Amino acid sequence: MQFLCTVTFLATTSSALPQTPAGPPAGTKPAAAAAIVPAAQAPSARFVEELFSSLARQSKPDWAAKFRPPNPAPLVGRVQTALVLGIFLADSYLGAQAEDSQQCRNAGKEMLALAKTLGVQSEVLDRGRSLGEAAQRRDWPGVKLELEAILAELSAGLRAHQDEGIVRLIALGSWLRGLEVVAGTVGENYSESTALLLRQPALALEMEAGFERLGEALNTTPLLAQLRPQLLEIQLLLAGPHGEAPTQLQVKALASTLSKALNDVTAAPKP
Repeated sequence: MQFLCTVTFLATTSSALPQTPAGPPAGTKPAAAAAIVPAAQAPSARFVEELFSSLARQSKPDWAAKFRPPNPAPLVGRVQTALVLGIFLADSYLGAQAEDSQQCRNAGKEMLALAKTLGVQSEVLDRGRSLGEAAQRRDWPGVKLELEAILAELSAGLRAHQDEGIVRLIALGSWLRGLEVVAGTVGENYSESTALLLRQPALALEMEAGFERLGEALNTTPLLAQLRPQLLEIQLLLAGPHGEAPTQLQVKALASTLSKALNDVTAAPKP
């Protein structure tokens, strides 16, 4: 696929870069932009939390302004359910970053309900309770640990049922929502150093490769077909050019594309 080849080239050009830059020579002051380096390795399960934490180290985001209202539209099918579960996973990390216990508990309850729909509620039921308790105590490191454990146990349960594709869709939903929060925040208060957070060539490659691995049954669903053009736009901006921060206009365009993709994910299916 031509696009995959393009992203592969861009990702390869940055593969030698560490995720954490080397310290500056003694007696020198590091540049602000050097504090953030695009990820050169495949994104971890904690990608959203790491993305939010990196942004928080560079600025003072109004996290609460990025909360989404409850979605009243009914969900149809496992593809939509998995993507929305990923969105709520990112919203849980957002609640922890904002130190909003109610947001964490609400998102956690939604994740449990969707896990039940996917047939894996029992794997995460205890973790869901622990998440709510940690949020109630305002134990934010504990909340983040519980979220990481929920994702791990949810993924293990789905893989046990041969649902690797659903695991990938949950991850995709969380990435899209996390990127939307960061792109929206950076677009409103632009700096080159924070905009560099949106250069994620390895994530772009993983998003494309993930589609290739979904299999025909999932890949040909109407929702994913609808999302495909938007995802290509998102991947192109994430992929490069390496070392060059996207402009404020590009960041705002990315935020708009991400918002449209998320709205399509959460909308009621067309009859």
